Amino acid sequence: MASSSIKKFGKFYFAMKSTRARTRRLANESNQMMPVEIRGDSKKTAKVALDNAQKNITALKMFAKSPKHVPLIKNFINLKELEVEMFTSVLDNKFLMVLAHHPSLEVVSLTKATFGVDALKLHIALRGLSIKNHSSRYDVPNPAIKLIDIFSQECSDILDLYHFISSCPNLEEIQMKFVVDYNDNAFIFPPIPGSVIPNLTSFSGPNLAAMVFIPGWPVKNIAVDLGAFDTDVQLSRDPSLLFLPLSQSTQPITELVIQLMEGKKEVLEQVLNCFPPLEVLRFSLETTDPLESDEESRELLDDKESCRYAATCADAYRDPIGGGYNLNRKTHFCYIHVHTNYLKFLRSVALKEIQLPPTIKSLSLHEYELVKHFEDMYIPKTNKAEAAYAERYGKPYMASMAQDVFKTLSGSYPALKSVVIGERYRGRLRWVRDGDGSWTYDTALSLVEYQHSIHPPPGAGTVPMYKLFPWSEDETDYDSDIDF
Repeated sequence: MASSSIKKFGKFYFAMKSTRARTRRLANESNQMMPVEIRGDSKKTAKVALDNAQKNITALKMFAKSPKHVPLIKNFINLKELEVEMFTSVLDNKFLMVLAHHPSLEVVSLTKATFGVDALKLHIALRGLSIKNHSSRYDVPNPAIKLIDIFSQECSDILDLYHFISSCPNLEEIQMKFVVDYNDNAFIFPPIPGSVIPNLTSFSGPNLAAMVFIPGWPVKNIAVDLGAFDTDVQLSRDPSLLFLPLSQSTQPITELVIQLMEGKKEVLEQVLNCFPPLEVLRFSLETTDPLESDEESRELLDDKESCRYAATCADAYRDPIGGGYNLNRKTHFCYIHVHTNYLKFLRSVALKEIQLPPTIKSLSLHEYELVKHFEDMYIPKTNKAEAAYAERYGKPYMASMAQDVFKTLSGSYPALKSVVIGERYRGRLRWVRDGDGSWTYDTALSLVEYQHSIHPPPGAGTVPMYKLFPWSEDETDYDSDIDF
């Protein structure tokens, strides 16, 4: 269960630990739908503390060392979302019965959970299921159980997972995260038995699982993570190996997130062919290696030279995206050049040199290697070095040129409303189309502060180090409902 989905409901954090009970600060906060935490060492202590609040709780997160606290869930009669973490024993029939009998529960997230083989006659009426066992061990000595150990530390048959899912016929969303051996190319998900997930509309997980969970089911929203398996090179060479199975969903795919696959022309051609009605698309921009630094020029720098910019980049410094005046390379190189790579790509898209599905409404672009270009060792220290940088990676765009790109983009893709560069949890740049057809740029990234932190002026003392993409606790997921 993504953190964003919890935010839609009242928050409640329920921690059962072997410590002295601390059960204050409950009723008032929970009634106001604020985060609440209870720490107790017994079911009785916790139950007493919850009596005045349990009717108001709609989202619950449990940290439990055993399933003995699971029966408390039934007291939350209006509970819609449940996240359970730190189980050390198998999810047995008692736990499944609690889920099956709950009157309002819709979404369940399980972390570090071990699946058993208990038979359950009743169906569990869930719409969403998230399985996050990414901390499970996979270096177990017995190779016969290595496959299942990837998602469930102690099980011996991956079909146990399918058995559990089959007890939840109303599932609409599944999220999976796995830790695997990158050299284990033999990792295979068996076919899913018929009619196990008849209502599945959203899937997020590794590519090998996606190829099993999507074909033949009504999935419309897909997030595929290529980083979990050593197959991304092969798929980049022939993306149809991935896209063709995904396109065999029984419903048109409208949202596609491709984690770690670069958006090369041949890749996007396959996207266009396989997913023509696509509305939301997210992928990675092609990466480029930064230029090596010129140590000799660094030694010869003087203050006057260091505060200028290359003549070929002058327009962008005088009319910068994001505004400003009196800008210079020493403090604003990152601020000016950060837009070049993605705008070059968008220009090619606008001119139809690279084509996207015509129905596209939202486009998100990863730039994982972007930060490397703005590390101290790679930032040009002279006009000549900046000119060489611009010659290799492209001249920076001034604000008016960027608007021209987006104006052309609007003509080529009338449905397009937003373009996001970067990742929400690390920071991002955003362009949004306004009602009058113009495009507005905004970002929360501290680009100037980042530049200033690695080139502090003399006598400035210690300057806080800013990351190019600062992490934010309030922004931990993607724009879409799909989350990795």
